Amino acid sequence: MSYALSSGTDVGETSAFGQTMGLVAATLGMFTLGAYLGRHLAGGPSLICFFIGFGCIFGLNYARGSGAAGIGLLAAVGLFLGLGLGGGLDAYASADPGVVWQAGAATALFVAALGSVGYMIRSDLSAGYRVLFLLLLGLIVYGLVSLFVSMPAGNVIYALLGLGIFGG
Repeated sequence: MSYALSSGTDVGETSAFGQTMGLVAATLGMFTLGAYLGRHLAGGPSLICFFIGFGCIFGLNYARGSGAAGIGLLAAVGLFLGLGLGGGLDAYASADPGVVWQAGAATALFVAALGSVGYMIRSDLSAGYRVLFLLLLGLIVYGLVSLFVSMPAGNVIYALLGLGIFGG
């Protein structure tokens, strides 16, 4: 049951949005914890943690009906991806800490901006998830190709495509 607030906002929608943004914040917190704990992991264990994190992402598709299992898997995604990326982030931070701070700030601002836009939009946008998933697969393929083929401004193109796809 949902009740309308005096501003016309549906309590059920606001509550769902607040819960979603809370879960995003908790996942980023688990990522931060994992990155801190995994800052000295070597290549092999780090890669294993990264693959476990992706396995948890696929597991989230099967845990849709179960709230506790889904939240646990979401926390595991953040933790294991943080463990997997902690060594690389530590290497960047030791070489140029400003880059890490700028990337973190840009990510926080992007999430806040998209959260604000999502809060203002009333229509259901879930119909576009298949197209966005295919675009994400294309972005992954582009990233792999760009590892082996030198492209002018390839990293900028990759970053802008990633922002557009993840923003969608």
